[in-house]
Formats: sequence, structure tokens, C-alpha cells
Amino acid sequence: MPDALHIVFVRIARRLCAMHLRERTTQCYPVMQTETEIFGMPYYTFDLVVGDEFRNQGTIILEDISLASDRADQLANELSQVKPELKARGCAVRVTDIDRRELYRTPLDPVPRWRRIG
Repeated sequence: MPDALHIVFVRIARRLCAMHLRERTTQCYPVMQTETEIFGMPYYTFDLVVGDEFRNQGTIILEDISLASDRADQLANELSQVKPELKARGCAVRVTDIDRRELYRTPLDPVPRWRRIG
């Protein structure tokens, strides 16, 4: 049975995905096929990072890493508001590509602990 943190993360991720799908776009992004491969929009996976553990929260198709990093920032911001105890644990949201290579990571607490003390 999923824990409460997982449920909250999934709800926020789904809401962000739905927001992206509702946004109007002025461009069309068709899939282009060549003789050797197919080009299209890439898949991005969002993970909640808790210590050394990566909790896969789902995968969505976005236009590029810029949009994926924006979504990760929004997700981290909302998650830190809903579950503020995660900030003290050093949690983060990371974005990986389809090959599980990390492309982006954003902490739930964007201000490092050493900066707050001074």
C-alpha cells in the first residue's frame, strides 16, 4: 500500500501534467520518421529523491528539458508546501530521460542550510 507521501506526490504530478495538457500551444509537434529512426517529443521521468532512494513517480512526454525542469521546480515547490517536513530531510525532485540518465535536480528547500545560518 502506498504511503501518504507517495499519494501526495502523485496527485501533484498528475495536476501538473493536466495543467500542461490544458495549456494552449501555437506550434504543432508532429512525429517525424526517417529511414533509420523516429523523432518525437521525449519522455521525462520524475523521481522523489529521499536520501539515496529514488521513488519513481511517473513519466510524461514534454517538448524539452526546459519544460521538464520547470515542471520539476513547480512540483518541488508544491510538495514543500504540502509536506514541509521533507525540506529538513534534504529531499529533491529529479528528472531523468528514458535511459534513466539524470538531467535535472531541484531541492525541495532551495536555500542551503549553511546560507540560512549566516
